[in-house]
Amino acid sequence: MTNIDFVGYLAVCIIAAGTPGPGTLAVINQSLTKGVKRTVPLIVGIGLGLACASVIAIGSLLYSYTISPWAYQLIGLCGACYLCYLGLKLIVSSNKSMDIVSKEGVLANSSLALQGFYISLLNPKTILFFLAIYPVYLNSTSTFSVNFINLTVSLVLITATIHTVYSVLCAKVAKIIKINTGLIMRVTGIIFLVFAIMIVSEIIRGLAI
Repeated sequence: MTNIDFVGYLAVCIIAAGTPGPGTLAVINQSLTKGVKRTVPLIVGIGLGLACASVIAIGSLLYSYTISPWAYQLIGLCGACYLCYLGLKLIVSSNKSMDIVSKEGVLANSSLALQGFYISLLNPKTILFFLAIYPVYLNSTSTFSVNFINLTVSLVLITATIHTVYSVLCAKVAKIIKINTGLIMRVTGIIFLVFAIMIVSEIIRGLAI
């Protein structure tokens, strides 16, 4: 991959990371209601989920593995169920003042990291995005580790940076403007449910074709 190609890949990563999705929405919600410090574990989890999805995509492309359509449908169904769970959890917990994850900081942080990981990994569009964009930039003559560093590490760092910027901006807004955390949580929960419905609708359309 030439320097020009790499710059093009970085531009694609920036656009993809900045585009609203379940991960970005989760970061914004957490930042508005809990602040930047409590959002860091979520961002780390999202990065780990992206890294795992990237490994699957790179391995499939380099070693000619194929991912069956039913595998995408299964991932999509799991992702829809998880988003539905998170949405309902936020809505039900929106009237509570305590932390919705745990009273203990360590447990809350680990739970947030897992939440980010599952949101990232169980989004079927994540792997589809990798399989669509990686063939353009993947170097078949390089080793797996070289491709992993060039593609995955770049994407994860860019995503983490953009999410951190979102987090800092949202936290500043929350300090300036009085935020109704219950309302934010309810709105986020409803949007998660909409994402889940959209994923299920795509799966049904795929089965119908």
